[in-house]
Amino acid sequence: MFLAFVGVLLIVTDGNLSTLKFSPACLVWGCFSALFATAYSIQPKNAVSKAGAIPVLAWGSIVGGTLGSFVYPPVHLIAGFTIQVTLAFAFIVVIGTMFAFWCYLSSLKYISPVLVGLVVTLEPLSAFVFSILILHESLGFFQALGIACIVTTVFVISLAGINLKVLNRLYRQKLARKL
Repeated sequence: MFLAFVGVLLIVTDGNLSTLKFSPACLVWGCFSALFATAYSIQPKNAVSKAGAIPVLAWGSIVGGTLGSFVYPPVHLIAGFTIQVTLAFAFIVVIGTMFAFWCYLSSLKYISPVLVGLVVTLEPLSAFVFSILILHESLGFFQALGIACIVTTVFVISLAGINLKVLNRLYRQKLARKL
């Protein structure tokens, strides 16, 4: 985990610890995001196992949308709803949100929340890579080093999880032979 921390630090400071490439508010919202990402990786596992991903996703969207409408009521939308805006909004909601979270919640049936959480850590990294490819952002040496640190951490933790499963299986086989 320390290597991942160093990687993020290199990306957001560009190797210069006296400067940050984001505001302090980003740090606060990032911490809240990490806290809630951890919660939604672990909390719905039993519900998804019993009811399936679609009902869990539907109820989560209904509750979240209802609570969110108190914070920012939909009647205060400024954008004019043309057919293009409506189709773009529908695409973001259906594909970018509903389908993505359905895939995410469905994966909890097959792999552990810890491994799902590790895969999720690659999302900000992919956003950074796509900002380089699509928005033509520059990639400096320290940012590339930070990306390498994060990918290495995810790879090492994934291998450790796989090795632990293999060792557990071998241990059980050895125990079964003794009995």
